[in-house]
Amino acid sequence: MSRPVAAPRTGQADFGCGSKDEKTQASPNNDIGFIVDKVVLTDADKKLVLSNLWVPDNFYKFPLLEKNKKRGLWFQHKWLKEFNWLAYSNVKNGTFCKYCVLFARNGGIESQPLGNLVTVAFTNWKKAKEVYRVHSNLKYHSSSVLDSEQFLKIMEKKEPAIIERLDKNRALQIEENRKRIKPIIECIISCGKEELALRGSKDFGPINVDDDIRQGHFCALLKYRAKDDFLLTVLEGSEDISQDREQRRTTPKLWGILVQPRYSYL
Repeated sequence: MSRPVAAPRTGQADFGCGSKDEKTQASPNNDIGFIVDKVVLTDADKKLVLSNLWVPDNFYKFPLLEKNKKRGLWFQHKWLKEFNWLAYSNVKNGTFCKYCVLFARNGGIESQPLGNLVTVAFTNWKKAKEVYRVHSNLKYHSSSVLDSEQFLKIMEKKEPAIIERLDKNRALQIEENRKRIKPIIECIISCGKEELALRGSKDFGPINVDDDIRQGHFCALLKYRAKDDFLLTVLEGSEDISQDREQRRTTPKLWGILVQPRYSYL
């Protein structure tokens, strides 16, 4: 359908001075209609929509669309305040959900393709409030709102990106594992240098640093180092060295941990 064009009164673009059956010639660059037409959205596009999207002012004259002429219905500016996710497009002459345009991928029953308010401008003003209320409660809309909030936090450096958090946690885990394994390996090396047998006559069961039970040279060295060392927490089980509680507390299986590639972060 062809749209009548009203020339601006001045050399600048006019976004709100035309009559109700006219559409101004120019549209602002931050009109959501331009974003909807993009195949790939950049972070700059998303930030523009969430932070600097064009909103018609109180003097903007919404066009009377052909489909609404019979009932004489126009878009109501107050709907923009009533539904804070709603965005009006001057270039599309319709409305969109700014959050779902950016982050919704599919929706409806059995992941039906997205349509009104997401990929297609909604213009049925007779059912506008009903459709807007339903959209507000859709699952994919709620997810899109949360994704938008998370995106802004990351862009404003209030929260690290997911990949940054994963890398940081991975680095901490690597450092923790190295800190745990280092004194155990040093004890094994010391026994090897002195040609001392690792295993003793009773080297099964929990390693208690306060008892006098002889459990072999290796176990004795571990208990000695653990008197005032980080190793104490490992031997006493206050911090996990493996998922199996019994496995981390019996000496032969501790050796097994050292021999086998059990640690993925070392």
